Amino acid sequence: MTTQELYKQFRVPPSLQAHMIRVAQFASVVVESWNGPAIDKTFIIQCALVHDLGNIVVFRNWFGDEQNDLVRWQQVQAEVVARYGTNDHEVTRQMLEAAKVDSKIIAVVLAKSSANSPKIAASDDWALKILLYSDLRISPTGVVSLKDRLQEMYARSDKHKNLTGIPEALDDVERQLQAHSSRELTAITEADFILDTPTLLATNI
Repeated sequence: MTTQELYKQFRVPPSLQAHMIRVAQFASVVVESWNGPAIDKTFIIQCALVHDLGNIVVFRNWFGDEQNDLVRWQQVQAEVVARYGTNDHEVTRQMLEAAKVDSKIIAVVLAKSSANSPKIAASDDWALKILLYSDLRISPTGVVSLKDRLQEMYARSDKHKNLTGIPEALDDVERQLQAHSSRELTAITEADFILDTPTLLATNI
């Protein structure tokens, strides 16, 4: 199944599709500059393309064309919640399992959480580190710093505000990745993206 088919099957909102595609594009820059331990570049891109598949259930803000068709998207959200529940990680798991996505992809996607940042920083799972870092460099509007992304997350949801050690762990992950990169990661912008949207939508998951 291609990424586009997956998005269509689960009625993923355009803004959420755009976020996952941007995360995959950011990750592609990281993996192409990689000179560290062996990684599976295709696998990391696949994980990025589906990492927030079920996040419509926690949407509070709608963007772009979604605002022009708000009633329809709110109805889609209600239908997804009725079928899968309100826990975005659990919804993503159910969707990925229903689509028979590789269990290794599912495992990495479900482990990727800002709350797990300290554990991820202490691990030797480079695919997970790259996925987490790439996700936390992409806000709803594009590439941002880790600091700005965390501030955006805190403003959007109370669930992140009481977590301790997250900024320090993310800074640690950034330092670890930078040690194995031939380019300055903090300087990456959308102008550096390698893979275009049509290519990513045609990617098999």
